[in-house]
Amino acid sequence: MRTASDLKGKTFAIGAPGSGSTMAMSLFLDHAGMKNDVRIRMEGHQDYPSQLLDGKIQAFSRLGSVPAAVVDEVAASRPINLVDFGPELDRSKFLDKYPFSIRSKATSARFTRAPRSSGTSSTSRSRTPR
Repeated sequence: MRTASDLKGKTFAIGAPGSGSTMAMSLFLDHAGMKNDVRIRMEGHQDYPSQLLDGKIQAFSRLGSVPAAVVDEVAASRPINLVDFGPELDRSKFLDKYPFSIRSKATSARFTRAPRSSGTSSTSRSRTPR
């Protein structure tokens, strides 16, 4: 998977029920018109590595700071791709509608076993208004 549209038909873990990650990703998927294109699973971040290895999910969302232990754990056992949500953020004008979200970017080069060409990740993250 390289782009957000590559999630179509995949099982995508978006966070634990009631978590900020789940709320933010649900809002984004709905706003971008993608909610019906993916099979959503609500799992805690700590469950992502085993869920991937067992084939129960094909992708997961990690909204928050980088580095993240769960991403490091997965990257230690297999190559990973960080999917760039930037084009979908732009196309859907998500950040215009939800100005309390910010764009952040992380490169997969940080993960030693990940291929350097894995791309980038653009996500929205909640921030407290000043």
